[in-house]
Amino acid sequence: MKTIDLYSKHYLGELETTIIEKDSSDEIIFELRLCYGDFGNIINWIPYNEEANPKSVVYLFNTDFSWGRDFTEILSLSEFYDQLITATNLVPSHPLDLPALDSLKEMCLSALHNGNKLFIKLSH
Repeated sequence: MKTIDLYSKHYLGELETTIIEKDSSDEIIFELRLCYGDFGNIINWIPYNEEANPKSVVYLFNTDFSWGRDFTEILSLSEFYDQLITATNLVPSHPLDLPALDSLKEMCLSALHNGNKLFIKLSH
C-alpha cells in the first residue's frame, strides 16, 4: 500500500482528512493523510456554485456538514480531478498546501487510471 502522510509531521493533534483508494476487491492500495485545513483551503480555491453537481466534492463540502464523517465514496471523481487541475492555476504559493494539492491530484489520477474508487473521511 502506498501512503502519503502530510499530517503527522506538521499537524499532529489538529483535525485530519484521510482519503483512501480501494481496488475492485475492496483492498486499500493508496492512503493520503492531510490536515483538514489544507483540504479546506484546496476546496476553497475551486469556485463553488449552488447549482453545481449535488454529488460533487465541492458541493457536498459546502452544503452537507455531516458529509465525510465516515469514509464516504467520492462519486464524481473525474469532475473532482478536473477541478483540482483548474485549482492548480489559481492556487496561491503556500509551501504546505502545494504538496497536499499535488498528492490529491496524484491519488485521483491513480484511481481514474486503474478504475478504482476514492473514499474520504473528514474530522470535523
